[in-house]
Amino acid sequence: MFALKPERAHDAGVFLLKTTQKILPKAKKNISFLAQKIFNKEILHPVCMAAGFDKTGEVFTGLIKLGFSFVEIGTFTPKFQAGNDKPRIFRLPKEKAVINRMGFNNPGILTGLQNAQKLIKNSNNKLNIAISIGKQKETPLHKAFDDYRTQLIEIKNNKDIVQNCLYAAVNISSPNTPGLRDLQNSKYLSELIYLCKEVTDLPIVIKFAPDFENMKDFQNLVKSVLKSKASGIIVTNTSTKLINEPYVPEYIKKKGGGLSGLPLTEISEKYLQETINIVQQQIPVISSGGIMKPVDIWFRLCMGASLTQLYTGFIYNGPYLIKDSLKYLEKKFNEYNIKSFEDFQKERNYICKIEKINSKT
Repeated sequence: MFALKPERAHDAGVFLLKTTQKILPKAKKNISFLAQKIFNKEILHPVCMAAGFDKTGEVFTGLIKLGFSFVEIGTFTPKFQAGNDKPRIFRLPKEKAVINRMGFNNPGILTGLQNAQKLIKNSNNKLNIAISIGKQKETPLHKAFDDYRTQLIEIKNNKDIVQNCLYAAVNISSPNTPGLRDLQNSKYLSELIYLCKEVTDLPIVIKFAPDFENMKDFQNLVKSVLKSKASGIIVTNTSTKLINEPYVPEYIKKKGGGLSGLPLTEISEKYLQETINIVQQQIPVISSGGIMKPVDIWFRLCMGASLTQLYTGFIYNGPYLIKDSLKYLEKKFNEYNIKSFEDFQKERNYICKIEKINSKT
């Protein structure tokens, strides 16, 4: 895959999954001790696929067979969107990082839902998915809610999707749609959550960026999410600040985009900790960004995350990262004589002290 250009490698991976997902054997392992109930649905384990891989809703069954507990499909917009000009994905192999400036390239919400519905109907097993929704590039910011509302109504009208959907992720943090991150302010966010909840019964989850100039601003946003009764938070999206690091070539800096991968690990954990300290387990927190190896998943769960999402770690390490992560979690649970995820949650504080993980939960 790495012999191919980044976007071509992605397309090839999607094509392979699309053509083989019907015959792929399902990952088999007794991991019932990792199961938990979130958003009123049973989640097999806490290792999931982040939005951005299955942009069309056509390959999530293949990803689930590879071992993911669920896949967040999209990000979708109300209509087809071609995305930014190519090249728009760049690898930094030495840093184990990826920079993308895709720009929400997707077939549009209706086509995406139709694709997902076909896979659900053709599957003999219950499938868990989540759906990420964003703003059309041309939509002015003051009309952004119309884009989210339109998509939530389309989701609501598709019963097969609703029955298999864990949550709708409201993406206001992609760096590749001009002005989108301007929606990350308390006044707009509170109104957005309220209006979203008016049109759907699906849990509404908000995804944040890791690039706030002032941590207090971020803390206030998390408090707004709690006050507005959103169902969950995802931290974090890709980083625009890290684009300016010396290891990023100048020609990539000029193009812009968001960086994911190993350099994001520390920042993502910092924002996760801030979120956990405020949320105090009132709503689920999903950790994303810089998860590159099994111990990263273990640390995020110990810090208080309910679920973790992979993407760049999957690119650099392949499907074995899922298998190795589940093995590692099993080993740690056995080490602490933990029999269920519920028991783990009760013992988190004790485990954090032993593992020397910073946590105030």
